[in-house]
Amino acid sequence: MTILYDSEKALVSELRNHVRELWGEHAHSKVEVPCHDQARMDVLVQTPTCLIAVEAKLSNWNRVVAQAYLHRYCADLVYIAVLENMITQDRLDEAGRFAIGVISVANGSTRIMRTAVQGHPNMRIRERIASTSILSSS
Repeated sequence: MTILYDSEKALVSELRNHVRELWGEHAHSKVEVPCHDQARMDVLVQTPTCLIAVEAKLSNWNRVVAQAYLHRYCADLVYIAVLENMITQDRLDEAGRFAIGVISVANGSTRIMRTAVQGHPNMRIRERIASTSILSSS
């Protein structure tokens, strides 16, 4: 059976269902987290040692990469989550050039296709996000 994701909200919901599978049993997440200026992260994942930003899109590869790139100022690791059919080797390589990880979403599952590279966020912004985000279990 093929699962169709008809909205970004559905894609984000699927991703949140798999947060602990992707980042461990102590991972928690929150959606629409204010990060810098007027921007919001689609999903913020917090583990005991790491803040992970995830930007999700059903389409528009260039926009998802641009938005994710800005999250590098706020989080230790940054990922984009897209439908499996959007992922090509060229796109994986492009994400890698920006130290962004890629998560494939398809048919009720998620898979890390490219691991994000540890970033160097602005510590003031990172600490603000970490201290003000009381993350609910997911």
